[in-house]
Amino acid sequence: YVNVFKHFCVDEWKLASREGCVEPVMDKIIGKKVLRIMGNVLAANYMRLPRKNAASLGLTGRYLYTQVRTVPDKYYVLHLFLQAKD
Repeated sequence: YVNVFKHFCVDEWKLASREGCVEPVMDKIIGKKVLRIMGNVLAANYMRLPRKNAASLGLTGRYLYTQVRTVPDKYYVLHLFLQAKD
């Protein structure tokens, strides 16, 4: 298990990039830092990890776990672009 946000120092935004209304906040329920992404235009509010398209996360695990908590009556889109090799 690797906390990718912690590994890539998402708070500092050196290895990750963000556009629009994206801010790290402490989630009281799970006790971890999370990213709050808000805004009226979905395509204008996002984060990218890693910052560069050609860079790799360098993860070696077999599974990817993602948690998403949505706001009722609001739309959201989750795009994952993955490339894996055996």
